[in-house]
Formats: sequence, structure tokens, C-alpha cells
Amino acid sequence: MPKRPREDEGSSEKRPTKKPQNNKTQDAVPLKAFTPRPNAPAPAPAEIDFPRGGGSSFTPLETKAIRAEAIKELNEEQIFQASCDLDKAAVGTKNAESDKDRLRIEHLNYKRLLPGQRILCQIVQILPLALVVSLPHQLLGHIPITHISSLFTERLEKVDGGGSDDGEEDNASEDVEMADGEAQASKDLPDLADMFYAGQFLTAIVEEVRPAGARGSLDFSKSRDETTKGAKRVELSIAPEKVNAGVAKRDLVPGFNISAVVKSVEDHGYILDTGVAGVSGFLSLKEASKGPLPSSSLASSSPSPRPLSIGQVINATVTKVSENGRTVTLSIDPSIIRSATVTELSSIGSVVPGTLVTALITSVLSWGLNVQLLGFFGGTIDLFHLSLSGTDEVDDKYKVGQKIRARVLWDVSSNNPKTFVLSTLDHVKSKSKAAKKEVEKGKSVKDVFPVGMVLESVRVRRVESEWGLVVEGPDGVQGFVHISQVSDEHVPSLSASTGPWKLNSTHRARVIAFSAFDGLLQLSLKPSTIEQQYLRPSDLSVGEILKGTVKKLEADLGLFIKLSEDVDGVVWPLHYSDIRLKHPERKFKEGTVVKCRVLSVDEERNRVTLTLKKSLIESDLPLIKSVDDATAGLVTHGVVAKIMPKLVIVNYFGGVRAIIPIGECSEEKLQTAESVFTLGQVVRTRILSIEPSAYGPPRIIASAKQAAPNFVPATSIASIEIGNVSTDARVVEVQKDNVAITLLPLNVRALVSINNLATARGVSAAKLRTDLHAGDEMADRLVVMSKNVDKHFVIVSAASGKKKAQPKNDDDLPSIDFSALKEGDIVKGKIVSHSTKQTGGTLGCTVRISNSVTGTLHPLDTSDDFRKNLATLAQYDDASSKPTPSTSNLSSIPYPPPIGAILDFAVLSIDRPHRKLVLSTRPSRLETTKQVKVVDPEIKSAAELTRGQKVRGLVKSVADAGLFISLGRSLHGRVQIKELFDEYVKDWKSRFSVNQVIEARVFKVNTDIGQVELTLRNRDLSEQSSVTFDDLVEGENVDAVVKKVELYGLFIEIKGTKISGLCHKSEISDNKKADVASALKNFKEGDPLRARILSVDAEKRRVNFGLKPSYFVDDPAVAGDDEEEEGEEEDEDTAEHREEEDDSNDEAATASENDQDDEDGDEDVDEDEDEDEDEDMEEDLPSANFASSSKPSLPSTMLELRRGFEWNSKGAAADDGDSDDESSDDDEADTGDAIKSRKKKKRHEIQKDFTIDMHTKAPESTDDFERHLLGSPNSSYLWIQYMSFQLQLSEIDKAREIGRRAIGAINFREEQERLNVWIARLNLENSYGTEESLEATFREAAKYHESKHMHLRLAAILEQTDKHEQAEELFKRTTKKFGQSSKVWTGFGEHYFRRNMFEEARKLLPRSLQSLDKRKHLKTISKFAQMEYKLGDPERGKTIYEGIVDSHPKRLDLWSVYVDMEAGQKNIQSIRAIFGRLFQQKLSSKKAKFFFKKWLALEKSIGDEEGVEQVKAKAIEWTQGSTSAVQA
Repeated sequence: MPKRPREDEGSSEKRPTKKPQNNKTQDAVPLKAFTPRPNAPAPAPAEIDFPRGGGSSFTPLETKAIRAEAIKELNEEQIFQASCDLDKAAVGTKNAESDKDRLRIEHLNYKRLLPGQRILCQIVQILPLALVVSLPHQLLGHIPITHISSLFTERLEKVDGGGSDDGEEDNASEDVEMADGEAQASKDLPDLADMFYAGQFLTAIVEEVRPAGARGSLDFSKSRDETTKGAKRVELSIAPEKVNAGVAKRDLVPGFNISAVVKSVEDHGYILDTGVAGVSGFLSLKEASKGPLPSSSLASSSPSPRPLSIGQVINATVTKVSENGRTVTLSIDPSIIRSATVTELSSIGSVVPGTLVTALITSVLSWGLNVQLLGFFGGTIDLFHLSLSGTDEVDDKYKVGQKIRARVLWDVSSNNPKTFVLSTLDHVKSKSKAAKKEVEKGKSVKDVFPVGMVLESVRVRRVESEWGLVVEGPDGVQGFVHISQVSDEHVPSLSASTGPWKLNSTHRARVIAFSAFDGLLQLSLKPSTIEQQYLRPSDLSVGEILKGTVKKLEADLGLFIKLSEDVDGVVWPLHYSDIRLKHPERKFKEGTVVKCRVLSVDEERNRVTLTLKKSLIESDLPLIKSVDDATAGLVTHGVVAKIMPKLVIVNYFGGVRAIIPIGECSEEKLQTAESVFTLGQVVRTRILSIEPSAYGPPRIIASAKQAAPNFVPATSIASIEIGNVSTDARVVEVQKDNVAITLLPLNVRALVSINNLATARGVSAAKLRTDLHAGDEMADRLVVMSKNVDKHFVIVSAASGKKKAQPKNDDDLPSIDFSALKEGDIVKGKIVSHSTKQTGGTLGCTVRISNSVTGTLHPLDTSDDFRKNLATLAQYDDASSKPTPSTSNLSSIPYPPPIGAILDFAVLSIDRPHRKLVLSTRPSRLETTKQVKVVDPEIKSAAELTRGQKVRGLVKSVADAGLFISLGRSLHGRVQIKELFDEYVKDWKSRFSVNQVIEARVFKVNTDIGQVELTLRNRDLSEQSSVTFDDLVEGENVDAVVKKVELYGLFIEIKGTKISGLCHKSEISDNKKADVASALKNFKEGDPLRARILSVDAEKRRVNFGLKPSYFVDDPAVAGDDEEEEGEEEDEDTAEHREEEDDSNDEAATASENDQDDEDGDEDVDEDEDEDEDEDMEEDLPSANFASSSKPSLPSTMLELRRGFEWNSKGAAADDGDSDDESSDDDEADTGDAIKSRKKKKRHEIQKDFTIDMHTKAPESTDDFERHLLGSPNSSYLWIQYMSFQLQLSEIDKAREIGRRAIGAINFREEQERLNVWIARLNLENSYGTEESLEATFREAAKYHESKHMHLRLAAILEQTDKHEQAEELFKRTTKKFGQSSKVWTGFGEHYFRRNMFEEARKLLPRSLQSLDKRKHLKTISKFAQMEYKLGDPERGKTIYEGIVDSHPKRLDLWSVYVDMEAGQKNIQSIRAIFGRLFQQKLSSKKAKFFFKKWLALEKSIGDEEGVEQVKAKAIEWTQGSTSAVQA
């Protein structure tokens, strides 16, 4: 198809311009204007530019000459026009497409829509305040309610306006009358849906065209779909006084279509305003009844015409004109309007859009027709409005001179003279909805191909180079693809013969809209649109779980989530989390990826509501997505939306609501629901009933009480017969005169009189009232006397004593003499129920021994080995336990036994007043004559337990503070959270359940209050410290261990206890100038040390410790047997300080050695010859460091120092020989020398430096790594090895923490070292983390290092781990962000090449050249050529390099790379040819030498001897030639 020329192209088919002669002729027509009046006065002699009264400044002679010239030109023009007409008649249709007569066929767009332009439109949507209309060529517009007509606007203003001033008493009656009138006007004012219907054609005039994105003056209600968004740009009016402003009165003839407005309602019809001056219309009631039905009537069950309303605009046809021409009779019969046509009009303004005319084809073009309508006016018809099939060509169906029927669409007012655009489409000519081809019976194209549908194959039928594609889909349905929708990349123009979108090419497409006016599907070929999961909100389903990106947070309004390119969702504040967030902005930052679930989808408002509540997202209960899903008995989750005093409103999915009465909120009796629920709380509910409502959706009643997992539905009251007997019941509440009970196992509420029950038991009512308690089990014989179905309870009566003496024993239980029962007796009983109330939380059994005697069975009294009988108790389901009469021994069946089982029981204790027994089924109790192995003995009190003893029990409850374990009938133990596991476990609650068998060890026992502390950890409990908080004494020295190291000091725990306290950093050294911060770094958790208690705060239970060496001068645990002199003064001289410190350490070592000579006298320890190193280490490292690094067989020497740790030898004994202290005598000095010599030797035998091989031995533990890092904190290699070490131990979180520490510890100037750590962290998250953690780490790394470099590094990591899709997505983001980088494009290309995606890789090269600077083009092209050699097609790479060296022959570096690439292919012939061309250029001696050596090496490696000789010969030849050239 030929390309349609643009407006600025010099085509022969451009819009014709008028000849100068025509202009002159038009100016010369009114000749009388130039003729002077007979009595005109002579002109003034002076020339006047602007003579008064419109006179002329010409002289009579000049005027006469002008007249003659004008007449001459007029005659010439007429002669010329006549000759042209003769020529046209002679040539016929050959010149039909001449430049003079041909009109340019243009498509309508928003730029060509001008205010004042009239256009035909079709209603597609009726909103409360506007009509949304479809315009030709897939445009949209809207008609505000204020632009219907001036009469309708006046009615709106009356309804909206207020009454007169209330303060004017004189006008009070007028105010009442006006208010009544306004009320009546508001009642009678019709909605837009009462006056118009979808699919109706209207003639409108353009009022305003706004820029894209501009806000309109009218709010489109609450609808925000794409249709209404696009319609905001164009504002139209259908007011007849504007639309019909140019219609001539004489053109109102029968068959003329005109829009009119109802002006008044008369007895026989309606008076209409046509908008034509001096002409009014009349519509009879009979004709009015033939009009189309509005939308409101179509929606009713019995459609019927509605009476017209004042201000309503109608489309009508003139059927009769009065004799005086002032009144026209109109008809609104759709059949008459569709067929009405005009054949002659006198004025161009009378050609109103919507008029059906007969047009004469004057020119047939490849992209449409030029026509002449009504014999005078020019018009065009474009391809979209020609009745063509998919394969028809224009010139095959239409010929010049052919007459066709068409309807006027709009006028092109910019043309002079004005022209018109017409349509021959059937649905436009018939003014009906576009049906096109019905591919399914009873369904239109829009219904069969809804928005969002993907069409697997559409074929291109026409190409509009600058506009788009016309395609043919399934079943011949036509569609249009705008040029902006053909590709994700910018496409400047389309070609019909070449390219991916040429004629007859097929593509995959997606429906994005439907143009009602054009009857076309609007499609998109963009891969991003086709693959997009959600194109519009209706694509999402309620309850769907998906991921979105935080777009914006408005604290008071909500959180906006981006779900796809075109769909956003909102999260209301109540749904941010399961708990109320005080600072949501800290959690939801822009760009954060969140997991959410669709709560509701409002297609009308184009809104998607989401929830971020984890309990709703992970809920596995069935969802209520609509009212139809709500069925009685359904259990589902809801969210508390409103709390009222007597009820709670909960929201479900799909916008469904339910009411929970206060009686159904909890098992307990509540005064207000606020005590149980909070706003936004997720509750488990059960639907009770659905009640229809006449005012809205059905009313749903729900219950939170009956939704509990252990809830047993009550038996229907209607099924209970009067006279039924029940023998099992549970007390719910003891009232003044009655007892509220629950009949078991029916779970029915009942009332029994206290007096009646007391009489039946033979006790007084007062005593019975005090004996009964809520939860007590009753074994009385209860008879149903009456029932209340509405309130769901029954009235029962206890059997009298006479009947009770002779009860009917249905279970054949033997009768017993209760008074003769004693502990240890064996009795038979029947299991009647399972309960937790009588057994302290664990699942026990209620046993009926006889009709008046009951018993309780604790689960720990059922077996001598809990593992055998109680292993499955945690999985017990009460619903599965049904009455099953049986007789067996409980030791042979799993616990609990089924209801109805008859077993043997041993009596443990007797409650004679209440006639209750405590029973046991332990074999050791039942079979007293046999030797039974007891694995789990009975534990009656805490006094029977000892520290470290292993015990078994049942989990009573799982609380926030830990586990509570039942060890016996009345004995319970506690396991704190810290005693559950040896390692940290985050979700520890999921590992335990109620009634689970647990084996633990006794950690602590308090026999006074019966408290038992248990532990599940594997640690030594043999040592038991007797020290308590009250035993601590200030000034006492104790053994302790380091619990935690902080910047401000150490937290120390007294060894063997749980008592801990703080040693502030000021209490570590006696030297105030010491570097305490460095010393703190050397302490590790678990290091043993000796500490002094400085203060004890009994009220706050706080202890403060001190580690100063001066605290341990008299401590025998440190000093040993040797006593040290005190009171010596410290010399300030540095050298003497070193010697004094050395001597002090010698003495300390001697004392330490003397204490352990008996145990370790033969221990050999390597000597440290470097004295200075020893001294420095002892000065810098605290004492605990040596203690923690000593061998296990050696006790800590530093803890046994007599004076503790010294910073600068303060208070230490000095060498008398080197000291200036005069207080010491000679004897002491001599003795000191001998002692020091001996101590120094012993110190080297005992003390070993464990850091001597730190630089040669690889770290093997956490402590090793920490010591290495103290010396090399900037070594990324060491940090990364540390991370790897933790990963080998599966400590991923610790490895992450080490990575973060490394970033903070490495000096900021060491950029490469920090970069290495960042890359290691990215590798860690890529291998062990999630996509979210990887993205977060990557974003953080990009802030600290060059963003482009980090993008490429992460892409390389993803490639190495075969995450190619993620790597490709990252490369796409990188090229958009760093399009100016050649390295980014070449990296992306290499990624595609390595995946064998050669076409995608090659497409990147032209794309990159569009983004890169010119100076980088050559480098990029060379890189892509190298990739072709290595990974793609070497021939293609060779072709590229040939182009490079031809265009840049002086770039010798590129020649060299070219040779290397060919060498890689071992193509010696090609290499020789390249070198031959290279040496034809002018080269320097140095460069020539380089290339000759390169050539020679290649000949030797991949060539032959002959080639070697040729290279040598050429080198000699070139050298001689260059020498002679220099000499010349």
C-alpha cells in the first residue's frame, strides 16, 4: 500500500490552493461598491488615508479606470473557467484526481478537534453528571450535565439554589411556596439515564479540548476507568441553540434531521425549541410514544416509554412544515430518523453531522474517497468508514462517478471552503450499535472479545505508516493497532512492504479497548502489555494472593500498592498489619515489595482493595467472596470493622459484612463487646443465618463463640423429646434459684431448680448451693420437662430419691457400697466425657462409677510408661471421639479411652461429701501382686524431686513465658524460654502443643511453695550453687564469668548462679590513663575471672562489680602463698615502669606456679624468648584473655594472680636493684634478686603465648577469626573467610552480621576492600537469601559504591548461578539507567551471546549506538565483533571488523585485535591477507617491528616454514624500502 503523504511533503495530492484570479474575482464581484454616487462632492485635493463616512480618496478619473480594469479581469476569468469546463468534459475521469479537485484525507485526533466544530458522537456510558461518548477514530469525549440544554441547566440551578433570606418575615409565605416548588422540581427532575440510552447517536459541538493529563471542570462521580479518563479531554455540548446555529430556516423541509429541546408540555403534545431563529417544533403525544426507550426504562422489568421532560434534548425528523414556515411538525420514530435523507440544501451551515446524504465519488485514492455531497459541498471518507472486508481494495469496490449513501460525521471547519467527513458503515448509517459480525449467536464483538483477552494470531491487512495497523482477527473481526502500541520501543513509522509489521504478517495481540463508534477492537502488540498479568481491575479475583510494590503512603488515607503497569490497589489503615502500626512509614517505604491479598474489586469505581494482614493472607479457611458464598455453618475469618455496645460488625472478602451479637462474642457473659474485640482484629467466625432484607443485601448473622476449634455444635432443641433422660451434665452457673447446666454429650443448655436438685440428692438447698461450682460434673438423673426452641434451652427436673434408689442401670455397672470404699480398691466405671477442667488443663476423663458416684481420671494416672499410652494425646480430636461401649484395660489402648468404655480403676482418694473419687489405671496400681516395671513413677510433691533428675510430663499450656508441664495430679513445672533450646529458635511455639509428652530435667526446686523449674537444654546441672541474692555481701570477691561485653563495661554473672551485674569500665583498671576501650575488646563471652562485689541494691536487685587489681591484694584465691610488699611508689620514668611491670609479672607467675606445683609440676610449656612482646601483650590484654585461651588441663594462671591485672604496674613490687626507693634495705634487695630470677624462669615454663602462630596458622574457630581481625581489620579476605566459616556451620544470620560488621570496620579509604565485602554479601543473599533481601542488599551497596559497577557485578553473580531471567531483567534496568556506558551494553550483549540468544544480542548494537556518545561507537562495535568471534558467528565478526579497518585504517590497535580474532580461528590465509593490507600503510619502524614479530610468531604457531620465510623476506624488503625513503 502506498504511503500516505504527510502535510509537509511536496506531494501532488496535497490540499489545493486558490489561484490569484479567484481572489481578484471575488473582490470584484460587488462592483456597485466602486461606483460613486451621482451627487457625490468632489474629493479634497489632499489625499486622506481614512476618509470619513467610508468615502474614496480616488479621483473620478481614477475610479473610472479601476472599474474598467475590474470588468476586464472578470470577463477573462469567466472565459478561463468556461475553457476549463470544456477540458474536463473532454478528458472525463482521467483528471478526477487532479491537484485542484483532490481533498486531503485526514484522520481525526485531539489536535484537529477545534472548539466550535460539530461532530456526530455515540453514547457509551451514562454517569450521574455526564454522558461519556465515543467519537470517530477511537476518540472519546464527554457531555456534562450542564451542557444538555439551557432549559435543563435552569432547572438544575433552581434545584441547587437556596430559598430567600430566612430573616425576612414578610416573605415567609413566599419562602414556603418556593421551597415546595423546589421540592417538586427536584422530584420531577429526571436523571440522565431517564433521557438517554447507551448506543444513542447525538449531534454535538466541541466546547473545549484539554491537554493530556489536565483535570476537567466536572467530576465524573467516583468512576475512574480508562474510558472516563480518556473522555475528560474533550468537552462537548448538545444544546440545539449551539448545534443548529448555522441551519437556514428555508432548509427545514420534510426529511431533515434536527435536534430539539422540549420547551413546554401541552395537552396534545410538546412544544420544542429547534435552535433555529423563528422556527419552533411540535411533537404529538402519539409520535412521542414511538420514541426509543431510555436506559432506565430498559433496566426495568416492564419497559415502557417515559414522558418527555422540559429541557430534554431529542433527535427528530421534520415531517411537515407550516405554510408560514414558523412551525415544523417532528417525529422521533427511530425508523423514520434512520431513513430520513436530504437531497438539497441552500446553506453549508445546514449540513449538520448526522445527516444522511447521497454522495458522488469524485476521486478514488488508496486511503479513501473524495466525494461531492448535495451537488455543491466537498467531502472525504477514510478507509475506516468504508464498508470494506479484510481483503478488499478501495478501487475494486468504488469507482469515480459512483453514487453512495453516507452519513455526515463532522465538518472540517479549518478548510476554506468548509468540507465534511462521511461514513458508509452500516451501523452508522442505521444509527444503531456496532454489531459487526456476530461470531457467537446472541453476542456482539465486544462480548466475545472482552478487554484483556489475548488473541494468539492477528493478520495485518492495512498499514497506515504514521497512524497504525488494521488487522484481522479470529472469525474475520477487524481491529486497529495504534503506532504507539506496536512495540515497547519507539517506532517512528511503519512500512507495508518491509519490517516486522508488513502486510499479511501475523502477530500475537491483546484487546485493550473497543471503539463503539468505529466498531473496531483496539489492540496492542506490545509484549509488555500482552504478558501483563493484570490489565484492568476486573482481571483480579477476590482472595487472590499476589505481590505488589509500595507506590505511595498517605497516613490518613491509605497505602497505595502498584500491582502492574495499569492496576493499582489500596490498603486501608486497618489492614496494614495484624496489629495497629503507630509508624507505618517506617515499614512501608516507596519501592518496598509486599505480599498482599485482594479483599474486593469494585469494577464500577475501578478500585482494588487489598489487605496486608498475615493472618488473612495465610488463612486456609474458605473465603466469602460474595453474599452467595455465605452459607449457614461456614467458618471463615473476618475483620472487626465496627464495635457497638451490643454487637460487632465484621467485614469479609468481597465487601460482605456480618453482625455478631454480643451473646455470640464469647463463652463468657459480656457487658460490652469492646472488652473482647479491637478494631482491625482478625476473628474466626461461623455463619449462623442469612436473613433477606427488603432494603439492601441480605443480613448475615455470625458467631465468634461457635467458631472455636473445640466447639461442639449443640443438638437441635426441636429434636429433643419431652421425657428424655440424661445422666451426664456440667454446671455452667449457680444462680439464686436455678442451676444453669449443659447436658452432655448433647451440648444443650438446661435449667434445673436448686430445690428440686437438693430434694433429689437428699441435702438442703443452702448446702447444695455452696457445694456446686461452675465446671462440676453431675451424674444426676435429669428428665426433660419442657423446651424453649426460640431461646434454645430446656427445663429439666432431677429424679426423686425414691426413683433414685432403684435406678435403671443401662450399663450393667455393678452396684457398690460407697461407704465401704477405701483407697486402693478396684472398681469398674464408665467413661462418660473428656474434659480439661477437672485435671488442671490436661485432658482428663469423667468416670461414672454408679448413678450417684463419679470419678476423675488424670492422664498421668493411666500408665507407668507415658511414651506408650500418651504419645498420641496431643493429636486428640474431641469430634472423633464417639460413644463406644467396651470393656478393656486402659494400659493396652491409647489414651484417652473412647466415651462409653467400661474399665477397671484403682481408687486413689475419696471425696465422700461430694461422692467423688480420684482414680488410676496404672498397671502398678491394678496389678499389685505382680512386679510391674515403672518407667514414670507417680510424683506427688516437689519434695520428691532433686536437681538434675529426669522427669516426664504433659504440656499443660504453651504461654509467652515458656511451657507449663504437668508432672502429677497437683504438681506442675515451668520451662522458661531460655531453657528450651541450646540454640536460638525464633518460632519455638510451633514445636510444642498441649498434652504433648515432654522429657525434661529438674533445674531448680522450691519445696516451700512447691515450685519446680525444668530445663530441656543439654548442660551440666551437677553443680548447684547455694548462693542467693540475699547472700551477697559488699566487698566480697567471687568467681564469675563474662556474660556480655558492651562499650560501657562488662556484664558479669557469678559462677554457678543466675545472679549477674555490671562492671563499669571505670572499675577495670587502677590507672586512669589506661586505654580501657581496647581492653574491653579483648574480653569474650564466657571468659572466667575474679570480681569484687561493690554494691548490692536489694530493692532493684542490682549488683555492681569491680575488676581493679587493688581489690585482690589480700585475696588468697589470687595471691597464693607468697605475700607481696605494698606501698611502693610508682616511678614515672617509662623504662622503670617496664622493669617494674616485668618484675610484678614475675612474682605473680611464681605465686601461680607455687599453687599448682603439686598438680602440674611436670607440665612442659614452650618458652617465649621475646620479653618485649610478653610485656606488651600483658599490658594490652586483660587477664581474662589468657584465661580463655589456656589449655583445659591447666587452670587459669591469670585468675590466680595475687594482685589481679595491672595496666601500668601500679602497686606492684619493684626491682630493688633498679629502684630509687630508699625504704627497702639491702637484705630485702638481695632476697628480691634471687626470687625474681627464680620467678622469671618459672613464668616462661608455665605461661605460653597462644598468639605466636596467629599469622601462620589458618583460623579454625570464632575466637581465631576475632584475634586475626584485631590485627587486620581492613582485610576483606579475612572478613570473607569469616563469613564462609559461619556458612559452613549453617549460621546464615551470623554470616550476614559479620558482613555488616566488615562494612563498618574497614576504613572508608579502602574502597576495594569494602567492595570485596559487598560482593560477598551479594553472593550470600543470592545463594541463601530471598529476592527481597538480595534487592535490599543491592540497593544499599549501590549507595556506597558506583551504582553502575554494582549493577554489573550483581548481573555477573546472577549469571554464574544460572538465574538468567533475573540477570536479563537487571541488564534491561541497567541499560535504561546507564545508557551512556559502553561497558553496560557490551555486558548485556555478552549475556545474550552466552545464552545463544544471538538475534537479541545483535539487536542491542544499533540500540546502543543511539544512546552512546560518538566517541564510544567504535569501541562498542569492536566489542560486539569480538563476541561474534568468540560466542557467535565468526564470519559476521569478520565482516564487522572489515568495516572497522576500512573506515579507520589508522587505528592500528584495531588491526591488532582483528589479527588476534582471526588467529583464534586458526585462519592463516586470512591473517596473511590482513598483514599484507596493513603493511601497505605508512608505519613507523617501531610499529612495523611489532607487527612483523606478531606475524612471525603466528606463522610459527599455526603457519608453515614457507610462511616464516616469507615474513622474514617481507621484513627485509620493508626495512630496505623505508631506509631508501629516508635517504631520499
